[in-house]
Amino acid sequence: SYRNPGAQDDPRVKVLSREWIEGKRILDIGCNSGAVTIEVARAMNPRHIMGVDIDPSLIQKARVNLRTYAARKYEENAMDVEVG
Repeated sequence: SYRNPGAQDDPRVKVLSREWIEGKRILDIGCNSGAVTIEVARAMNPRHIMGVDIDPSLIQKARVNLRTYAARKYEENAMDVEVG
C-alpha cells in the first residue's frame, strides 16, 4: 500500500474485479482520505479515477496522500528518466 511501503495491499481492493475497473472511468463516492482510491488506481489501471467526499478535511488529506504517493512513484522511477 502507498501508506505502508512493503505492506500487503489493501484487502478492500481484493474484492474488486480488474475487469470492472481497468481502462474505465471510475468515481469513488465517499473516498475518505483517498487510501482505497489511490490503491485502486495503482493496482487496477483505470483510465481515470476521481474520489469525492462530503468532508472537506478528508479531501484535503486525500490530496496530501496523493501528492505523497506521486512523489514516491517519481523517486522510484527517477533512475529511468534522462534529462538533457
